Amino acid sequence: GSADIYAFVTGGGGGYVYEWLGVGNSPTLTLSPKSTSYYRVTALDKAKCQSDTQTVEVIVNPLITALLPASVNVCNGDSIELEAQVSGGNGQFEYVWSNGAGVGNPVKVSPGDTTLYLVTVTNANGCETPAAITGTVVNVGRQPNFQIPTKNSARGCEPYKAHYTYEWLLDGESLVTDTADTCFVFNSSGCKDVSLIVTTDLGCADTVTTTCMIEVLPSPLADFFYSPKEPSTITPIVQFVNQSVGETKWRWNISGNLFNTEEENFSYEFLKEGIYPVTLVAENEHFCTDTAIVNIVVQKEHTFYLPTAFSPNGDGLNDYFSLAGLSLNDFELTIFNRLGDVIFKTDDSSNPWDGKDQSGTKIVQQGVYVYLVEYKDEFDVSQKIYGHVTLIE
Repeated sequence: GSADIYAFVTGGGGGYVYEWLGVGNSPTLTLSPKSTSYYRVTALDKAKCQSDTQTVEVIVNPLITALLPASVNVCNGDSIELEAQVSGGNGQFEYVWSNGAGVGNPVKVSPGDTTLYLVTVTNANGCETPAAITGTVVNVGRQPNFQIPTKNSARGCEPYKAHYTYEWLLDGESLVTDTADTCFVFNSSGCKDVSLIVTTDLGCADTVTTTCMIEVLPSPLADFFYSPKEPSTITPIVQFVNQSVGETKWRWNISGNLFNTEEENFSYEFLKEGIYPVTLVAENEHFCTDTAIVNIVVQKEHTFYLPTAFSPNGDGLNDYFSLAGLSLNDFELTIFNRLGDVIFKTDDSSNPWDGKDQSGTKIVQQGVYVYLVEYKDEFDVSQKIYGHVTLIE
C-alpha cells in the first residue's frame, strides 16, 4: 500500500520551499515504504528563513495471516462452527465466507455434503494491507443404520453368556457380519435391556436399544453339610444334609458310579479308607442347575488298647502293662518316671512292661508313670500318643 504525507507552514514571509530529507521537496508526498519509517521536513520562506525540523512516522502494518484446520467432521443434519485464527494488519478485520456461510467470524454451517469453505480476510477502515484467503473442508458423515435382536430373543440361566451376530444396513444393502459379535456374562437374573452404539470413523454415532432383550433365569445355589467331618474306618457312616438355596430337585453322586441318589438327605457307609468326591447337583423349576463338589477323606484308624493301671505282684492278674489290638508300623513304647527319666523302652508290641526299672531287676515304686507310644500310620505319617498308667503294688 501507499501513504500520503503533508507539510503545512504558518508565519514567515510566504513563498515557502519544502525540503523532505532525501525524498522530495513538495508539500505533499505519496510514499510506499516496506517497513515503518520516519521522514523529516523543513521549510524556507522567501527571506530564506528556515523553520524547525518536523518528523512524520509512517507505520507499515504486517501482512494479514488467517488459519483454519485443513478439515473438520460433522454428522449429517448437525451444524459446526468455523472460526479463522487471524493476525497482522491493523487488528480490525472483515470476513467474507464462500458457499453461503455469510460474513463475520465465527460462522455456523450445516452442509448437506462435504464442502470446501473459503474465507477472505481484509483490514477494516480502508487499510490497504492485502487480503488473506484460507479454507477448510467440512466432511459430512452419515448416521449408521443397524438393527439388534428384538425383545426376549435370548433366554438362559445365570450366569448366562449371550452371543449375537448383528445386521448392518449399508447403502441400502443388508450385510451380516460377525465382526460386531460380542459376548457378555450376566451374573444376575431378570430382564436385561441391550443397547448398541455404533460410531463411524467421522465420529457419527447412533444408538438402538431393545427393552428386555434377554431374560436371565435365576439359578439355585448348591451346598451341603456332612458329619462327621473326619470319618474313618472306625466311624465310616457319614450323614449328608442338603443346604442348597432355591432348588426343587437334587442329584447326589459318590465317586462316579459308586453311589447315586435323588433324596434330599441321606447317609452312606464308606467301607475302606480313601478319598471320595461327593457331588450334589441342585436344580430348580427353570431347569437351571448348580453343582457342589467336596472330597471326603476317610482315614484308616488303628485300634489298640493300653490299660490305665496294672499290679506286677505275680498273682497272675494284670501283672503287665502291654499293648492290645492291631500291630503298628515302626512301633515304640517308652515309660518315664516323674522326673522324666526313661525306665523302660521297647520296639516290640508283644514285649510288655513288667514294672521293673531299667536294670530289669527291681520293680519300681508305686505311683503314676508317663508312657509314649510312637508309630507310623497308613500314610507313613509319624504319630505320638502320650498317656498315664498307675503302678499298684
